[in-house]
Amino acid sequence: MIDLGREARERVQVGGRARRHARGDVGRLQFGHPFHRQLHAVVNLVFIALLVISGGFFPFASSSVLSQIANVFPLRHLLLASFAAFSPGGFPWWHLAVIAAWGAAGLAVALRCFRWDARTS
Repeated sequence: MIDLGREARERVQVGGRARRHARGDVGRLQFGHPFHRQLHAVVNLVFIALLVISGGFFPFASSSVLSQIANVFPLRHLLLASFAAFSPGGFPWWHLAVIAAWGAAGLAVALRCFRWDARTS
């Protein structure tokens, strides 16, 4: 066994402690809610429902009610842009504009609501 010396051992210990604390913070962000397992199930349920109505598993007629509802969400536009990228016709860039608008709205909400520190109000 190679002895690195006291200073090297202390640096390794401090680095390991910092990594453990960082992993703990990420874990608290993800699993801090007491019902985190149920939350994952709800998120998966919503995502699968959006995937179904967006035409991810089977196509819908563009005049159907589900297709009109799906046009509001970015997943439908992501799927249509992905399909159009492999078709020989032109690429409809407005699908990417809808996805970018949803991204900008999500960024605005995150900047408005997300805080690294707990609120003291």
